[in-house]
Amino acid sequence: MPPMSTPAAETAILALAVPFFAHVFHAVTGERSRLRLWFLRLYVVYEVKFLRLVLWVLGTRLGRTRLGERLIWWSFGTWLRRWGETGRAMDGGEVRRFFEDLPPEFETAVGGCRCKVARRGPCWRFHKGICPHPTETEITVRWGTRFYRDGYPGEYRVISRAEAVGRIEELIALRHAPHIYYFCVAGTFEGKEFVICNCCKGACVPLEVNRRRMPVMTRGNRRAVIDRSKCARCFTCREVCLYDVVTERDGCPEIGDCHGCAVCARSCPSGAITMVAVGP
Repeated sequence: MPPMSTPAAETAILALAVPFFAHVFHAVTGERSRLRLWFLRLYVVYEVKFLRLVLWVLGTRLGRTRLGERLIWWSFGTWLRRWGETGRAMDGGEVRRFFEDLPPEFETAVGGCRCKVARRGPCWRFHKGICPHPTETEITVRWGTRFYRDGYPGEYRVISRAEAVGRIEELIALRHAPHIYYFCVAGTFEGKEFVICNCCKGACVPLEVNRRRMPVMTRGNRRAVIDRSKCARCFTCREVCLYDVVTERDGCPEIGDCHGCAVCARSCPSGAITMVAVGP
């Protein structure tokens, strides 16, 4: 396994290599293919360095401009989402069904959020402030459990599937939203899951990238709908929205490109927001 102390330049090259090789070898990136598992192990080892690189790029003078965002997206982001890694929001029912259907040979573990670890690095001057939420918010699944436990000894502990569901439900109550992440998707998501991150607005790096008009996240299976007759015009939904897609129209909040995290629906004091299924 490569050492954890790889220089930043090599880390950047590896980060770019993941989506490229996933594209070139997409025919052999099935759930258990050796190529995919080798890349997943490599990604896990360098994940924090990769996240710090992303934060650094976003914090540069060019990265803070619309032109810079477009250059980053079209040169790298589109390939990452299509062939490398992406995530989508889940609801409580999906979480329970996922663990019920998970093959018995895979263990589940819980550990610290990699995004929060990354934000404590040298990129802090561009992205100040760490959210006050619990750190232990990452649930590893399938092959992700083995690789995270190998890559970060002592930082991840094995838990039962019932404990995993319970932990996710606790975090949902704290306005976190479970997002399941896929690696080397190469056109198919089935069996490519490796971690469920319980994302919050203050720490999640992929969500920050998505809010910067670089849609690396995939839309979930539901979307939020506002009943204007019940809406109190408090705009709590706009405050808590993880994707920053709530705007104002005629004095009322309006939800744009909803990804289905459901934080607004759980936070609405007047119960005016419901989640509805999105067709295939």
